This record gives sequence, C-alpha cells and structure tokens, in this order.
Amino acid sequence: MARRSSILTIIGRAFSASARNFHITLTAAAMYGISLAVIDHIIFSMVGVSSPPASQDLPKVLVSMLGAQFGIEIFLGPILAACAVYVGRTAVEGKSGSLYKAVNFALSRYTRVFIPHFVAWLSITLGMIIIVPGVLFLLQYAFVDAVACMEEEKSPLPRSKRLTKGRRKSLFLLALPWIALSQLLGFFQLWALSQSGLVMAAGDTVASMITFVMFVAFYLLYDERTRKKRSKASTKTSTKTPADTSMA
Repeated sequence: MARRSSILTIIGRAFSASARNFHITLTAAAMYGISLAVIDHIIFSMVGVSSPPASQDLPKVLVSMLGAQFGIEIFLGPILAACAVYVGRTAVEGKSGSLYKAVNFALSRYTRVFIPHFVAWLSITLGMIIIVPGVLFLLQYAFVDAVACMEEEKSPLPRSKRLTKGRRKSLFLLALPWIALSQLLGFFQLWALSQSGLVMAAGDTVASMITFVMFVAFYLLYDERTRKKRSKASTKTSTKTPADTSMA
C-alpha cells in the first residue's frame, strides 16, 4: 500500500505548485476577487447601504455579500476550481503550466463542473452559517471538482463522498486554516466597505488565492487517493496483446 503524504507535505506541495504557476494563481484569483468586489459595490448602492455602513445596515450588508458571491460563484467558481485542478495536475506531473492551457482546461470542463461545484459550494456556504454542517459538507465534497474535471463520472457528489472516506481527518486538518482565515477575511471585508474599492478588491483577491491553494491541495489528496486504482488500470491496459487490443 502506498504511504500517505503528511498534511504538511500536501500543503507545502500545494503552495509550491501555486507559486510556480503564480501567473495562473493570480489571474484566476484576481478575476474572481475583483469581480466580487465590483458586484458587491453595485448591490450595496442598489439596496442603499451607506459607506461606511451603519449598524442598522448590517443585515443588508450580509445578505448583499452573500448574494454577490452567489452570482459570481455561478459563473466564475467552476473556472477558479478547474484552474486549481490544472495546477495540481502539473504538480503531480512535475511540470509548469501555461495560462493559455489552464484557461482551455477550465473552459472545456465548465459544463461538467458547473452543477456539482455549485451544489457543493451552496451546501458548504449555507452550512457554514452554523459552522458544523458546513464543515461536514466541506469534508464530503472536497474532491467534487477533481472528480468532475478528471473523470467521466455522472455523479461527482456521491463519488466525492466515497473517495473522502478515510481521508476526512486529513481534509479537516487541511481545511482548518482556510476556515479560520475565511472568518477573519469576513471581518476584513466588512471593514473594507468603508475604504476604497481597490482595498476591497485586494482583500477579495487574497481570499480567492487562499481558496485556490486549498483547491490545489484537495486535488493532490484526490490524486493520492486514486493513484493506485489508476496504476492498476494502466498496467492492465499495457499488458494487453495486440490481438486483445484489436478486440477491445
């Protein structure tokens, strides 16, 4: 049985891959973060949130921020996730990726990733309102994007649940810093409302970069989880005789 990598090793590889492919990481994160900041400000102006927001505006602010992220996630979430899968795959292959190939990879898989990614994101986001359900959904759906991108699987959500069994402790330790940082960045975003749009865009971009690195780490765990099965399938294919291959 292949030895599992430690969480620190996975995190280190994810950061290394994201840094080596920083042109992809930054582009994907900036696209998401800047778009989110712009939509936030548009919605705030529509619902009449003052700048800086008054205490009575807080419910409007929270609902507006969730609505903005809902809209951006529909269109850009699958692209961010698929680009992270692409970067994770380059790490496994020991290569550096190109932005052109990353965008092509994401767009070619957009329709496959769109629904499972959004269902997973919505479950996790709504569950995070009371924390525990959100964490449980996160642990179950951590491999959804990798499955949707890399497999011809019609049901990525159940497939992710099966694959994450036996890995959920590792996934929890991996996601814990992201959960803590997400809470801190939530307070930062509230503060950024009273600042310039550039400050909010920068904060949203940093948050997106953190999420991107976590997605890369999830892919590395997924690859480790499925590598043995893929190796067996590859060996089985390579040992076919020419006659066997012609009959396949």
